[in-house]
Amino acid sequence: MNELVSRMREKDVNAHGNELKKIFHKVIEIKKMKILFVHQNFPGQYLHLARHLGALEGNEIVCISQRAGADLPGVKKIVYKPQRKVTQGQHHYLRDTEANVLNAQSVARVALDLKKSGFVPDVILAHNGWGELWY
Repeated sequence: MNELVSRMREKDVNAHGNELKKIFHKVIEIKKMKILFVHQNFPGQYLHLARHLGALEGNEIVCISQRAGADLPGVKKIVYKPQRKVTQGQHHYLRDTEANVLNAQSVARVALDLKKSGFVPDVILAHNGWGELWY
């Protein structure tokens, strides 16, 4: 008896799961999104996702990166550069931290400019390895 109940529940979950998937896909099709990617070396690990989202009509995809080139159709790229290099003579433990702060400041400036221009993302996908998300 318990086995039969388990199978019935599994069947119900699978049936509802498929319906939920259909509804989810319809919502994705209807809702066009503003998506911001932040990655020092874009597209990096976001290549396939960014390419897919950029190909969907109506989405507005923007990326902030230090890497020029490697453009993807449907993705607007904004290239940033830190305003200065890491301080000479800095203790070696602090060099990466300072570089990350400089990256974060530059990305924050670009993000504020995007906001002023009317681009407010629904979703931000980013790599935090270089400090770009600190601000």
